[in-house]
Amino acid sequence: MLTTLHRLLVPLALLLALGMAAFIDYQKASVPMVRQDPRHAVYVLESPRHQQALAQGQVVLALGPWCYGLLTGSQAFASVSEATDFLRLQGLNVESWQIYQVSGDYQLDVSDGVLNKTLQLVRPLPFSH
Repeated sequence: MLTTLHRLLVPLALLLALGMAAFIDYQKASVPMVRQDPRHAVYVLESPRHQQALAQGQVVLALGPWCYGLLTGSQAFASVSEATDFLRLQGLNVESWQIYQVSGDYQLDVSDGVLNKTLQLVRPLPFSH
């Protein structure tokens, strides 16, 4: 029993350390950048259920990269029509998604089409036709 415990001690300690590191990085990534007057709006696709949370005054995040870069940020768009076109080209169900404006600036907070910072959802927007 004691030898089994000794063999498991190092892997368990490593697992705990990895879990703590991921948790700490998530905590850092969950602090949103909120720009007061962005010059270039940013839009993301998220679940329609976030509309109710926003209406109740809750803060809802669109995550940027975290887990030390293993998980990229949310896909970002420069316009509502670009987000709508993306949904249509991917063949995704429009009822399963909602376009939201987020609290960032496209030129500052987006790299290669994904968020490079965590941003806050500001408001839902209708799809363009």
